[in-house]
Amino acid sequence: MKNSNLCIGIVVGTINDGAGGIAPAIMGYTNVIAEMQIYSHLLTINYPELGNLISIDSVELHSYLANFFARKFGGFNLKLQKELWQLAAKKLDLIHSYGIWQLHNLYARQSSIGNNIPLIISPEGMLEPWCLRFSGFKKK
Repeated sequence: MKNSNLCIGIVVGTINDGAGGIAPAIMGYTNVIAEMQIYSHLLTINYPELGNLISIDSVELHSYLANFFARKFGGFNLKLQKELWQLAAKKLDLIHSYGIWQLHNLYARQSSIGNNIPLIISPEGMLEPWCLRFSGFKKK
């Protein structure tokens, strides 16, 4: 462990309030782990057209504004990738990645393997048959 308290890096595509889905669950999750005195960093991409980022007081938020590449190429964001790597090298004891099909998930895997720290992957329904049928060619 890098310090006396556990420190988790949470990586999620977006927590904009108009995106639905995972954002409310992330809020609950971060509140629970904060009550357990586990410090966390949340890395996400901000898509302003999907509304405001949800407010989460129990986590250190690292938000990166979506640019053309993030919108067109599954969350491509070199700033998120670099900061996650740096956090993993210096502060994180564990990375928890939500989803499996976007680039932030690859960044989580790279940071985990490259810095020899555990990775938890929560696919959040992305292995359901209906999801696999959507753009199925790319996912096989």
